Amino acid sequence: MGSGPLVLGVLGALTVFGFVSYANHDRPELVDNSEVAAAVEEACAVMARDVRAAVGDPVAVIRARNDAVVAMVDAVRALGPDLIARDEPTAAWLTDWRTLVDARARYADDLAAGRAPVWTPPVADGVPIVDRLASVGVACAVPAEVADPR
Repeated sequence: MGSGPLVLGVLGALTVFGFVSYANHDRPELVDNSEVAAAVEEACAVMARDVRAAVGDPVAVIRARNDAVVAMVDAVRALGPDLIARDEPTAAWLTDWRTLVDARARYADDLAAGRAPVWTPPVADGVPIVDRLASVGVACAVPAEVADPR
């Protein structure tokens, strides 16, 4: 008997090992840790509710909605830096939310100062922040009221 069955057995085992390893690895483009995803989705639901509830003076509304986003980011960051670091896109996703809040804050400051601000959605790596925020595989849509403060 030749070495053919042995080679086929080894190749089969390596193939199964490869598939199992791939299925269990951290997909760098997705938030795929269940604890992180659950925290994101819970905090996002609260944020969306608070964003919808903000009414009144345009500057105050923008700032209240920013506060809702910051509270969401802080709730997710409360998971701790180690857990966030193990789920690769989470830190960048949180940074993108802060970038959006910072741009909205500048818009609100200009509006409060009587200037006529022009809203320019932030872009990172050539991709609009709002698109990046929607591409990590969690149920956390950017509310339209946050995507565009006008």
